[in-house]
Amino acid sequence: MYFPKLYWEVPKVDPKLLLEGAKNLTGINVFLYIWNASTIEAGEEEGEALVKVKEPASPGSLQKQVERGQAPREVDRVDKPHVPGQKPHVHFNDGTSLNNDGTIHDAHKGTPNPSNKTIDWLNENGWKAGN
Repeated sequence: MYFPKLYWEVPKVDPKLLLEGAKNLTGINVFLYIWNASTIEAGEEEGEALVKVKEPASPGSLQKQVERGQAPREVDRVDKPHVPGQKPHVHFNDGTSLNNDGTIHDAHKGTPNPSNKTIDWLNENGWKAGN
């Protein structure tokens, strides 16, 4: 089966150099291109496949999606950190919540069990779903 290559061809360089150079980039929607041998297509050699890594969406932009009805229905709201050391998190209708890194936000309220649609929505927006 043939899949067209939809990524830029770049000279082979050390991935660490790419990441070091990316630290100096600023602005909105910056995309980093890194080597990832786990996504190699059939017939490619190691180091030729590239993965597009996107910055996680802000809690405010996700909350706007909730308000506009563009988020899954089980998502109640998305909050930014309330106190120092807290992480951005998403609250579900069942009272549970999940941090943007996939950890449980309020463990005393239970373990979240988001649907596949919600997991996909979080992943598409750069958040980890914990599964």
